[in-house]
Amino acid sequence: MMVLTSQQQAFAEGARDRLGADLSHGLMDALSSGPLAAQAGMDVYRNNMAVAWRHAMATTYPVLAQLIGIDGFKLLVRDYVRVHPSTSGDLNQLGGQLHDFLKTYAPLADYPYFPAVAELEWQLHRSHDAANHVPLTVVDLMARGVDDWMAATVKFAPSAAVLRMQYAAGMIWLAHQEGGDVTGVSAQHIRQHECLLVSRPQWRVQVEVLSESECYLLELLRDGVTFEAAFERLDEACLSVDFVAFLPRCLAAGVWCMGDDVV
Repeated sequence: MMVLTSQQQAFAEGARDRLGADLSHGLMDALSSGPLAAQAGMDVYRNNMAVAWRHAMATTYPVLAQLIGIDGFKLLVRDYVRVHPSTSGDLNQLGGQLHDFLKTYAPLADYPYFPAVAELEWQLHRSHDAANHVPLTVVDLMARGVDDWMAATVKFAPSAAVLRMQYAAGMIWLAHQEGGDVTGVSAQHIRQHECLLVSRPQWRVQVEVLSESECYLLELLRDGVTFEAAFERLDEACLSVDFVAFLPRCLAAGVWCMGDDVV
């Protein structure tokens, strides 16, 4: 068993080392009989695993991959999987620690906003794969009466999340979407703090930039505070939200869900 464990470890390390390598040269020569054939098969399998890891990470972090570039992203994935190797057959879970890894990753230390972009893209990935839910609608709220729903709590949809960012990750992400303008994102803009709402209306994940007041209100509601108590907390913090305008935005985004969630 110890020999098998060592072989498995050697295989994993070899696959990681080959993330930036191309095994096509000499492949046909290696496919001969005996030990060379076994080694060639192992090399091909290692390469396939390396490509699969890289593809999974690029799918999860498309904007980050664009920012870093193809070669740089290959090296990042190689170094990341050495520290955080895949422990699951589900490669969708591979990149869960990337935003923390980037905070101390020396080769990209000159880009302190990369961890924020990675955190946002990981949340988008989670929201995309989140469980289905029946969204709360304005009809559901009105059916209860104003007094009832002001005293109610709401449950966040599995696909919804509120994020506070040290850098303008939302602005960067939106600029890299279809119709976005990357030339409008300056170094000064990037250094701005952001509050973001990630949601999945109509099966498509989206990002919306929130004001501080809107962010605080959603955080309170997410944490189980009633509408009435949340508005009181806003007043105490000298913050205000145009709820008549904000409520339809939240409902359209599918932020809250039905079930035993509205009490």
